[in-house]
Amino acid sequence: MFLNVEHPDLGAPAPAFPIVLRLLYSQFSFQAPDAKMHWARAVGLFRDTKFRDGYEPEVMTPGWQEELLGCSVEQWVSVGFALHAALLNGSVFPFDWTPDLQAPLSALGGAEGFDRVVRQGFTTTLPAYREARRSHVERFGGTPGQQFVREPFAYNPLFTTPLIEGIAENFVAPCFPAIEMRASALGIVHEGTRKWGEAFRRDAGQLFEQYVGRQLRQVVAALVLPEREFGPKKQRGKSIDWFVVLPDVVLLIECKGMVPTRSLQEGFGAVEQAHARLAKPIDQINTVRALERGHEELADIPRDRPFVALIVTFGNFMLANGPDVREILPTAEIPTAFVGVDYLEALVTTDTAEMSRYFAEAKIDSKQPGVLQVEDTELVGGTNSLLKGAFMSLPIISLAPRR
Repeated sequence: MFLNVEHPDLGAPAPAFPIVLRLLYSQFSFQAPDAKMHWARAVGLFRDTKFRDGYEPEVMTPGWQEELLGCSVEQWVSVGFALHAALLNGSVFPFDWTPDLQAPLSALGGAEGFDRVVRQGFTTTLPAYREARRSHVERFGGTPGQQFVREPFAYNPLFTTPLIEGIAENFVAPCFPAIEMRASALGIVHEGTRKWGEAFRRDAGQLFEQYVGRQLRQVVAALVLPEREFGPKKQRGKSIDWFVVLPDVVLLIECKGMVPTRSLQEGFGAVEQAHARLAKPIDQINTVRALERGHEELADIPRDRPFVALIVTFGNFMLANGPDVREILPTAEIPTAFVGVDYLEALVTTDTAEMSRYFAEAKIDSKQPGVLQVEDTELVGGTNSLLKGAFMSLPIISLAPRR
């Protein structure tokens, strides 16, 4: 936890709000309780989840993983896991693979394949690092003084290339937690966006929607129904992505594969501009009005219990349920909360009856109509079988001694 997020200026007091943004959107991503979750999500999303029937991916066509990463997703995550674990245990790279590890190492492409992935996907040189750092600072333009203000919090190339070679005999990792990020689902999204732009984002968004559906189906005894089209042929509308029918409540789930922007992470820009794109999913939640009009396509959605909505985002928007943000967004017509996918992954492991009662009895602040405040500490979760299965399937696990 690095708390020195004030600007090293000439002594003038720093504005509080940028500091809060840097803490929430730059620091908290490192405070996840279990790194395995990040790695397992990458495999669960990009290997185990399939596109919905009829969707034609733009860039995630056969072979996209090897073209992007130089290997499969599970190999990529395993390499990152191995580097991270080695550094925690005081080992150095390049590794000295012992003869007894040669057989299981084949699952990672052999020593040469492992080394190739590390050098191509995780490594930079000091001159290349400096040039990348300079370009990130200069991308917003401005005077040298303005660039000086942005520089301490600008994007750090270590998130893309956490290892540096050429400084010492072995590779150097100045910020080894960045390896965890690089090998995560978020790291793959950033890499795919860098290579293919918005086409990759659109494919990842479609995949994310199906991933959320897979998570929801873990809720014991819940009825999980997908998105519907409704209305006259010339004015067809689309519902939210998923309906989860519980004994006391119906959860409306809208999925958005969005992450906080660099402006939020660096603590610059207006909060209104940074969160404006959160308006669209609330508008989609408000299509719940169609349920009241008796469209036959929605006839199997119960109307005898309250509706509560969760907008599930790929990255965590920690301020999205606060008054500063929600007062600038459309008012949700039912209690609605923005939650990260990590919240959902924990939620689906809780007791169904307790979850149902919790959302059915949710209290709404009269000063914030339509805002649902979620407190996951009130629900006790268990093991997420999808994430556990994805993690245990990693090739790196085959390197562990068997008891």
